Amino acid sequence: MTYPHFNRITKFGDWQKLLDDPLLINRGIAGDNSFGVMARLKEIEVRQPRKLFIEIGINDFASNLPLGHTIKNILSIVSRVQSKSLKTTIYVLNILSTNDNVRINYPIAINKAKQIDFISLHLA
Repeated sequence: MTYPHFNRITKFGDWQKLLDDPLLINRGIAGDNSFGVMARLKEIEVRQPRKLFIEIGINDFASNLPLGHTIKNILSIVSRVQSKSLKTTIYVLNILSTNDNVRINYPIAINKAKQIDFISLHLA
């Protein structure tokens, strides 16, 4: 079964090996945002995965996109997948906070805890 997962954090993981599942598809794309995920939803609908893990938003915040857009996009992604892929179980994961380790490589993604908390409250 396929388990697409959108998130740059997961991009570098060898999830097929770690989860012993050769059919797992890792769709984590570094620097992607919720609009990019929405643009690629057709490939999810076509595959009809059993599970879909969605963890997006930190790049939206880093680009200073309005929080309302991110919430709307996440809800639209869930709604669209639910309507087009009826057997897919969708998991919307909490956005992970960044820490000092990202300060050098991703400085625009630091200090986003307020945005993460806001999104978490509105998607709960």
